[in-house]
Amino acid sequence: MRQHPVRRLELPDIVTIANVMFGFLAIVVISVETGSGGELGLAARLILLGVIADGLDGVLARISTSSEIGELLDSLADIVSFGVAPGLFVYTVARTEWGWSSIPDPTERVVLTIAITTAFVVAALLRTTMYMVYESDEFRPGVPNTLAATVLTLTYLAGFDSATLLLVEAAALTYLMLAQIPYPGLCARDALGVGTVQTVVIAWGSSGQWLARVLLVVALAYLTLGPISYRSRGIRK
Repeated sequence: MRQHPVRRLELPDIVTIANVMFGFLAIVVISVETGSGGELGLAARLILLGVIADGLDGVLARISTSSEIGELLDSLADIVSFGVAPGLFVYTVARTEWGWSSIPDPTERVVLTIAITTAFVVAALLRTTMYMVYESDEFRPGVPNTLAATVLTLTYLAGFDSATLLLVEAAALTYLMLAQIPYPGLCARDALGVGTVQTVVIAWGSSGQWLARVLLVVALAYLTLGPISYRSRGIRK
């Protein structure tokens, strides 16, 4: 009798499944209607947990083995955790701040919010699928959607929770995910270091706001300087 494909999953694949679980839980939390904003902070932390899981499964895949479906599983998880979840997150921040509960007669602000967040999800989807099909080099065009999700959630957790700011960031990141800019993935050492700090931010809750700001600066530095720095040092994943 042939072994069921689920039994062929390796440790990196299990961590990838944890990634998509965090993404789905973030979506569930975002859907809770209380207006307090506390759920949005929890959702942001769940998305960051997905980022940590995504980095960890990459590290594990380099030092061990993943199943035949590992790469496809990782890409599908990324679409949920770093496309749909952060897009819905930014939309909900705007809806909460500007106080609309339905859109029977949408204003320009509502239409713009929906357009930007939808474009973000589509860009994350396209970036992931193009990454799978067309590119094999360590430097791939476009900002990784994991980095885009990290910037958006850290901005919120750092206390810069203006809907306008998050929408501007989402619009910029939408463009950058599809831009012809070669981006490196973090090397294993850097991925582990960033993941450790992210874990501290998540564990400390609201008291870790200053750590979120530090990590946001690091994320923005990588966003702007990553391709230059990694190329100049000849670093590969």
